[in-house]
Amino acid sequence: MGKSFEKELEVLGSIYEKALGSDCTIISDFIKKYQNDYFLLIGSGGSYSVAAAVELFCVKAGLKGKCLTPLELAQYETQIKDCAVMLFTASGKNADSKNTYQYLSELEPKGLLTVCMHTDSPISRLQVENSHNFFFEYKMPVEKDGYLAVESLVSSIIIMSNAFFEATKNDFFQVNKKTYQKCIHSQDLNNLQKAETIIVLNGGMISPALVDLESKFGEAALGNIQILDYRNFAHGRHLWLSKRKDTTAIVAFIDNENSKLAEKTLGLLPEEIPIFKIYIKKENVDALLEAYDYIFDIVNEIGKIQGVDPGRPKVEEFGRKLYHISHKLGNSKWLKTVKGDPIKRGVYRKLGAFSKEYDFYYTNGFLAYENLRNKIYKGIILDYDGTLHIKSLSGNVEPELYMKINEYLGNGIKIGIATGRGKSVRNELQKVIAPENWQDVVIAYYNGGCIGLLSDDEIPNKRGKDIPKEFFQIQETLKCKEGESLYLDGTKERNPYQLSIISDDAINYMKIVHEKLAKIDDIKILTSSHSLDIIPKDSCKNNILQHFEMLGYKEEDFIRIGDSGYLGGNDYELLNCENGISVDLVSCSPGACWNFAPLGKRNLEATIYFFEHIEILENGQGFRWLGA
Repeated sequence: MGKSFEKELEVLGSIYEKALGSDCTIISDFIKKYQNDYFLLIGSGGSYSVAAAVELFCVKAGLKGKCLTPLELAQYETQIKDCAVMLFTASGKNADSKNTYQYLSELEPKGLLTVCMHTDSPISRLQVENSHNFFFEYKMPVEKDGYLAVESLVSSIIIMSNAFFEATKNDFFQVNKKTYQKCIHSQDLNNLQKAETIIVLNGGMISPALVDLESKFGEAALGNIQILDYRNFAHGRHLWLSKRKDTTAIVAFIDNENSKLAEKTLGLLPEEIPIFKIYIKKENVDALLEAYDYIFDIVNEIGKIQGVDPGRPKVEEFGRKLYHISHKLGNSKWLKTVKGDPIKRGVYRKLGAFSKEYDFYYTNGFLAYENLRNKIYKGIILDYDGTLHIKSLSGNVEPELYMKINEYLGNGIKIGIATGRGKSVRNELQKVIAPENWQDVVIAYYNGGCIGLLSDDEIPNKRGKDIPKEFFQIQETLKCKEGESLYLDGTKERNPYQLSIISDDAINYMKIVHEKLAKIDDIKILTSSHSLDIIPKDSCKNNILQHFEMLGYKEEDFIRIGDSGYLGGNDYELLNCENGISVDLVSCSPGACWNFAPLGKRNLEATIYFFEHIEILENGQGFRWLGA
């Protein structure tokens, strides 16, 4: 099986060239969006080596991250909700990566990015479409990996380094190295021939490469590896040398930062212990890539000495069966129970898995659930972005949603759309809602700053309203200086209803904007899935209810659905009532803004799930929600 390991190394020039020129915007945007969160970095086999490298990248970027195997990830079920996750896979085919993706989708992390070094892979067909899910696929310049997956490893490391450079502008991540360079020959390793165990010492900077060395030695059955940093080695690990001098050798990686420590350590070791020193002179990500060159050479040359090709092992049948075991993560009693109980799903989204307030929230969740089920409603007020629409999604959920909305309108159910956007929403809705229903759809533009019918092409009218004096003060306070990244949408065309910072990571600006604008009264600062909006204090999505009240309806006649129900979210006021339902993020309130959808259904999928459980009553009496 496999292909010659030496042949794998020969193609690394093209691997470098293609990876260095790749577009990694999806990854860099993900890093920027979740930079303030904790990253869980997941991989199996060679992809675990990638996860280990990205853990180092997080450290160097000042971010928080932890590399895990899928089985280790299963121990984190109670923390996943509050983390952003990167899942690395070479081919997207193996059962571990596919099962891990499905497990993560159900536990709804803040963000989930899959990085796959293959196009049109099985894992690509599992991807759910919501505002938290990201997918990066890449076509390598070779048809497929060899047995030890050198091609996908190097591609992944370079692409991830490029992405971190784009996200952070930290020179550490700028790759200057252009290809693999052979550093070691068989004669250099003659003193390691008799070693049954190799202790690999290092200073920590290149430790991800050593994770890969251990992986390749194990997968190719070349020998035993112990990986230690110089000081951990000093804590009793040196006793191995006392007992097994004749069968042990040392490979010492020496970088500039730890050169003195390394030489002191090695100078104290028994003379009969074979030591092979490797000096790493570079100090940025090129040092890690250089270390990989040495590791590939060690694997290749040790293989030659032993008379085996590391890329073409003979894998026995039991080994093939082991690899293809499909282990479903998330078989815990807790997760099975939560998946089957809508109230527990709601509490999980409010609190996480465990809390001393769990029983209190469960009681209130039950009351909220029964309250929603035991009423007759006349209409639905919906948020737009993240609830009815997500930019760039290509699935079939959105057409299904509007088929339902047209059905509701045809049965006399009132529909309101409360959005942070302007006329673009009207233009989009007129394409999907039947013209005969336009007169019955009310739109609250700019977070409730302006109300009009879908049929009215004159609303919103920016020319008919004076710009609040606070907006001039805000624009001056947030005036962009060189190096700042606060850009207000609408500075060229004055918008009297709203000032916006358009960005998928807008929530990261919330704190700084609040601090800058703390002295300005009569404004609100809200976030959504794609923007941070600054609006007058009297603007509110609930203003849409005033239009329906003039027609004789009451507030309690409407169910309200949105996706940003947390405090500071642009749906918080809309959903902060007993009839408020979130299809994504919720508030902490025990009496409002619950999300009872099945785990893993978020945004549009949760909205359609809610719609599927609506029962339309006869003779225009309205509808009931039957429960999840």
